[in-house]
Amino acid sequence: MNCRLHLALGVAVLCFGVGCGTARTKRASLLTGCPLPPARSPVECEGAAAAVARTATVTTNAPPARALPKWNPIWWFGNVDDPVPPDWYRPGSPSRGWLWQLRNPLHNFTFYIIGFADKPFTRTGRFPKSVFAPESGWNWAVSRHGWVRLPFISFNGEWGRFYFGWRERGNLGFKINLGKLPAADPKTQTKKPITK
Repeated sequence: MNCRLHLALGVAVLCFGVGCGTARTKRASLLTGCPLPPARSPVECEGAAAAVARTATVTTNAPPARALPKWNPIWWFGNVDDPVPPDWYRPGSPSRGWLWQLRNPLHNFTFYIIGFADKPFTRTGRFPKSVFAPESGWNWAVSRHGWVRLPFISFNGEWGRFYFGWRERGNLGFKINLGKLPAADPKTQTKKPITK
């Protein structure tokens, strides 16, 4: 190849790289609501901190599941995290052991086969660290591990709640509760101190 062609290709690659970096900076500026670097100040960038807080990096939730049991479909029906029922679950019942296993029969499958609860991942969304929105309304998130993206959506309202997708611990789950939800017990609510 001739020298001019090499030079032209080098300039084109350099211009493309600078252009992409500028576009990426502008897009980040639009998403966070924070102006580009020359005009930034701590007061102007409150929106940027709120946007950054909407991403949660989840470290490993459990020790990694070994690869060999993952290939055994019988292992999918177990509960490697809690194989023995806790004290609060049906105390004194002779059948509490097998009822505990029936309570969530596909625990290993939802956490370790189609979920990634044993791997670090990033969850981005409206309230990434919780299943439901703190007050009421919609919550959504996307969990990311490597190139895999897994969705989540939930709603918490006056007449019911539901969620579907990969939850904050990396496992797949779904739940639907219809009907008016019971009010919170005022005895269990913590009182906020009054400050003047």
